[in-house]
Amino acid sequence: MIANLRLLAFASLVLFMAAPRAQPADTECGSSGSLAHTFDSGASWSACAHIEPLAGLVLRDVRYRAPGDRERSVLTSIGLGQLLMHWHDENLPELRIGGQTDTTRGLGGSAAVALTDDTCNGTLTSVWTPAGSSDSTSAASADDTAANSFVCTRERPIGLLARHVGRPAIQGEAWDVFAVARQGLLTWRLGMSFGEDGRLEPSIELSGHNEREAGATLLATWRMAFALDGDADDRLEEFEFRLDETLGNRRPMSARPLLVESFRQVNRERFRGWRISDVSSGAGYYLDPLDSAQSWTDRTRDWSRFDLALTRANACERLADANPGTLTSPGHSHDMTTGATDASGAAGTIDATDTDTAADGCGTSLDEFVNGESLNDAPEVIWFSRTRNWLPRPEDRPFISSVRIGMELLPFDWTTSSPFEGAP
Repeated sequence: MIANLRLLAFASLVLFMAAPRAQPADTECGSSGSLAHTFDSGASWSACAHIEPLAGLVLRDVRYRAPGDRERSVLTSIGLGQLLMHWHDENLPELRIGGQTDTTRGLGGSAAVALTDDTCNGTLTSVWTPAGSSDSTSAASADDTAANSFVCTRERPIGLLARHVGRPAIQGEAWDVFAVARQGLLTWRLGMSFGEDGRLEPSIELSGHNEREAGATLLATWRMAFALDGDADDRLEEFEFRLDETLGNRRPMSARPLLVESFRQVNRERFRGWRISDVSSGAGYYLDPLDSAQSWTDRTRDWSRFDLALTRANACERLADANPGTLTSPGHSHDMTTGATDASGAAGTIDATDTDTAADGCGTSLDEFVNGESLNDAPEVIWFSRTRNWLPRPEDRPFISSVRIGMELLPFDWTTSSPFEGAP
C-alpha cells in the first residue's frame, strides 16, 4: 500500500537545547512570529506563528526544503478549527473554542500562557497577541521578548531516518513548535512537529487538574489550507485498498478525486485514506488516519461524526462550529484561508464578540458550509477530526496525565529519490 503511494515513511528526531530567546518577528511575517529551522542534512522548515483569539496557535506560510532541493510552499495556514469536550457525567458536550464562558471562550486571548525558560526548555519566540491576552505588554517591545513569548520551539531525536546499503544508518530529527493555553483547571498544549523528511504532525495535549470522578471524550478538528508548490491549484483524492478474493486476497489500490464539497468517513476494512497534491508537479501529502478507532456522535452536530470535511475556501468559515463569521478591519491578523490581508488592503481581525450567529451568508458550522459546491478552479480547505476517550486514573489524581490527540501528514513525490542518500 505505502509502496504504491510512494510515501516517504521516515522517522524524525529532536534535541533539547538551552533556552535562548528568538528575535522579534521580521517584516515577512508581519506581526506574527517568524520561525525557521535547518537540520544538519540541509532540510529546512519555515513558518509564521500567530496566536488567534479563538483557535490559539495558527501557523501560516509553511514552507519546506528537502536536502538538495528548492524551498517549496506547503500550507497557507493550519490550526484548530474546533475542540469539543464531553464529560461523561454531563448530558451535553462543551465547546472549548467559541464557548459562552470565560473558560471555554478560546485558546488564545486571555487563555494564552506566556512561556518562560523553564516551561519552554527550548527557544522562545516573540508572537503578537490580540488585546486581552494574558500579558498586556505589546509585542512591539523588542527589548522584552519574555513578555510576549507565547511560542516555544525544540529539537528532539526520534531515531532512524534512512538506511542505505554499505553505509551507516542515518539518524533523523524533528522540530517541535508549541503554544500553551489555560482554561480554568485545564491546560492545553497546541503543537506541530516538523519532520526532517517533510512529514507534519499537528497535535493537542490535555493536562492540568481534575476535580471530577468521570472521564471525558475529546474531539479535535484541524483546519488546513494547502498551497502546495506555490499555488492553490491542488486536488484531494480518496484512496482505498479493498480486499479482492478473486485476485488471491490482494488489495489493489483505487483512487478517485473529490470534486465537490463533501463529508467523508474512515473505512477500516478498505484502508481508506486521502492525499492532496499539486496538479502541476504532483507533490503532495497523504493524510493517514492512523488509529482512528473511536468516533464522535452528537445529535446537534452532524458534522462531528465524520472524519474529514472538504470545503471551498471562504475567508469567513473559520471554525467547524460556533463560527464567528467574517473579518473586521483594520487589525493585525491575516486571513486564515489565504494568509493575505483583506480586500481593503488592511489586515483583519476575527470578530469574536458574538459566536451565536455568523455573518450573513457565512454559516455557523460545517453542517452549513458543506453543501456540494464545486471545487473546480478554487482553493479548498480540509477539516480533519480525531476523537480520543480519556479515563481518569487514581494514580493521577488530582492531576490529569497528559492526553494527546494527533494526526500525521506524510509527504510523497517531492523528490525523485531519497534526498538523504548523500546526507552526512
